[in-house]
Amino acid sequence: MSGFSKKSIDKYIRNRIKYWIYDLGRNAHLYLKEELKLSTNEVDQLTEEDKANITRFQTDVMENVIVTGGCFTSMLLGEQPNDLDLYIRSQEVAINITNFYLNRMRTTGNLVETEFSPRIEAQTTEDGVAILIKSQGITGEDINSEEYRYFETHP
Repeated sequence: MSGFSKKSIDKYIRNRIKYWIYDLGRNAHLYLKEELKLSTNEVDQLTEEDKANITRFQTDVMENVIVTGGCFTSMLLGEQPNDLDLYIRSQEVAINITNFYLNRMRTTGNLVETEFSPRIEAQTTEDGVAILIKSQGITGEDINSEEYRYFETHP
């Protein structure tokens, strides 16, 4: 089986990235209100400034995405890629994307802060962005270490 041409690989990747960025922007008002300084979560009430901030976010993502990984090998071999490995040049853009998905997961119920993991947040580090999952800890006056369950083992 022959592989994709350079032109078709480029088009495939660009289309996948454009759709992903479109989806980020289409839902930005739901999950990035504070980060993008939006006035509302209601799409029909977004101001022109809100829309400009969302468009700027989409542009920033597009300009800072680097695609790497096995997708190129798969396409050159004529196979459908399983995924695209992305790197983000800008720490600010990376933290906004991370917050987008954390907020989306909170909203859909796929990420729940509990007594075992009371705080989950994105943080900037010297090397990029990390997701902090703060556990309850096993020391302190109010903690019964015999009954304590680590957050990693809690559904």
